[in-house]
Amino acid sequence: MVANRVLDTTTEASLEGVQAVIEKTELADLRVDEVIAGPLVTRGEDLSFRLGRGVPQFRFSEDGDHVLMVRLEHTLELIGSEENGPVTTLKVAHVLTFEVLGDLKAEAADLSAWIQANVYFILYPYVRQIFTTLTAAMGLPPVVLGYLKRDDWPEFGDDEYVDESPEDGQ
Repeated sequence: MVANRVLDTTTEASLEGVQAVIEKTELADLRVDEVIAGPLVTRGEDLSFRLGRGVPQFRFSEDGDHVLMVRLEHTLELIGSEENGPVTTLKVAHVLTFEVLGDLKAEAADLSAWIQANVYFILYPYVRQIFTTLTAAMGLPPVVLGYLKRDDWPEFGDDEYVDESPEDGQ
């Protein structure tokens, strides 16, 4: 397990605190940490999907807080027609490693707000790519997620983002 702290949604973040995290961190690495795919129940050709997020986790390195690691999970539920029902579920977790530049003094709420407002947007192109690749590799029509919009993305604690693309794929 990469992380030992989860987002703090009980305390109000400060704009200055979030700005400090942005200024004092630099992305050093981004990698896939875990993939769970299948089993494939049926090969649906006419699929819809639901994208959900797990609870984000983070921790500082144990050697002086110069590395901040963030683990984010996404689940893609593929749904077939009414008669076929669920097709399969895919779960992917990524770990983003940030170098901490200098002395960072930030509250957990500030880190949580930074993850919500910035880290998800850094990761999202990779989430889109891996779900497209995995669905194609499973012999399913490739799922192409739309781009991430701040107003459409659920707040922490909401459990899903529902695709609202036209059913005919256009």
